[in-house]
Amino acid sequence: RSRRQRQMCIRDRYKGTYQAGETTIADTLIITGYADGGTVLDGGGSSRVLNISAGSPCFYDMEIINGAPTSSGYTEDGGAVAISGNGSVLFDNVDFTDNVGYFGGAIYSTGSTGSLTISNSSLSGNEATGLGGAIYSYGDVTLSGVNLQDNTAGGGAAVRLFDGYGVTPHLSISDSTVYDNANSYWGSIALSNATMTTSNVDFDGNTPVAVSYTHLRAHETGRNL
Repeated sequence: RSRRQRQMCIRDRYKGTYQAGETTIADTLIITGYADGGTVLDGGGSSRVLNISAGSPCFYDMEIINGAPTSSGYTEDGGAVAISGNGSVLFDNVDFTDNVGYFGGAIYSTGSTGSLTISNSSLSGNEATGLGGAIYSYGDVTLSGVNLQDNTAGGGAAVRLFDGYGVTPHLSISDSTVYDNANSYWGSIALSNATMTTSNVDFDGNTPVAVSYTHLRAHETGRNL
């Protein structure tokens, strides 16, 4: 199918706040909302919003809020978004707010050979009852122009990267802020057997520390951690 045929443009049909339960995506779609904040996907405090099982979808200009999936009384991974495929997933100008998950308060990705890119976005007020308050990923993560603020977790309140499938994940952060994220232990960025590069990133107010790691091979330009 052509790129045009694969598009699903929320702008054409939907403006407002939508509580539709969990939506599964298994294709390469381009999903665009209203840049003025007119498109809100709301989990209602009881459901995950997106389950991406395959494909390389791109999301633009929306808010994803109040995702909180549960099963048998237990909080599930990926409060707002769960990614299980190995595609390249993009969120641009998408704000994730007040989502709750066990691993990955906002986003949980098990796609170890895929990639997650977030740009010009905010992840704030998200909570992991386990690890990865905003993001938990087994694969590469690229953050550009992103604000990670006021997220909470046991560890990795902003980002948790883990090589759980034998592939060394890489975290790249540029032109971003990491502020006031709270952890019970570890750092707001918690890396295990992962690599990291940063450029023009401001860390402030993270507790107990900004970054913690095991076996990290890190190269940083722009700021001492």
